[in-house]
Amino acid sequence: MARFFLAFALFVFLAACTPPTQAKNAAGASGQKRDDIQEARQLRQSGKAAEAVTLLQAAAVKQPDNPELLAQLGYAQIANSQPEDAINTFDRLIAIAPGDAVAYDGKAIAFDHAGNHLAAQELYQYALKLAPGSVRIQNNLAMSLILNGQFDQAIGRLEALNTVAGGNLTVRQNLALAYGLSGQDEKALALNLQDLPPEQAKENLRFYETYKKHQSLKEAGAAAPKQIGFAEAPSATRNDAGKSHPQGGALKPAKDEPAASNPTPDD
Repeated sequence: MARFFLAFALFVFLAACTPPTQAKNAAGASGQKRDDIQEARQLRQSGKAAEAVTLLQAAAVKQPDNPELLAQLGYAQIANSQPEDAINTFDRLIAIAPGDAVAYDGKAIAFDHAGNHLAAQELYQYALKLAPGSVRIQNNLAMSLILNGQFDQAIGRLEALNTVAGGNLTVRQNLALAYGLSGQDEKALALNLQDLPPEQAKENLRFYETYKKHQSLKEAGAAAPKQIGFAEAPSATRNDAGKSHPQGGALKPAKDEPAASNPTPDD
């Protein structure tokens, strides 16, 4: 598809009660970790996913049980067309944090990129049991339904989601996509015009037609609207992931912010 998207996490570093020298070294290590993650995200978002994977793999050797690094590595692998590797990476994350909805959501996105949409949908459903209030995960499930040609189910979910989180660009544009692919062009155009100038809105409609011919966002090419796709968990809210919302197509309630454009899942 032009690029999908999704992402994640906050890692809590505790240096309390640590001797000054150790605390300084630990702070340095934590700072380096944050620098690596930030650099990797920037690389991925600028289309350099392979470099992001290399950077994060090296960092993960030193911190194999760091959930934030593993999450970002998984997203980078998805962006680099390595969904099977991403599945393995998210499995490692699940082993470390079995109650973290973000881990299951990330693995589900990897399955979607591998073309196994039914397996992905089972994982999204499980993630929603862990985080029932996550608009992000509901959005990602709807996107999986779209990719699998289950347009009516996707529309039902996205319409309900758009009512609750109508200010979310990703949800709105995914709903427009579902309308367009199901032949409801007037509804698709109306939603597009909420966010885009008329010419770009019409361009999106032309993309929907191209998609219907190819039956694949990837095969439809770079004309894919940037706003559609999966959403990853925002870095700053990883601690929310284990609660009731984490990432998700983004959106509120909580800090489920959409990723804005799409690389992998994007961000």
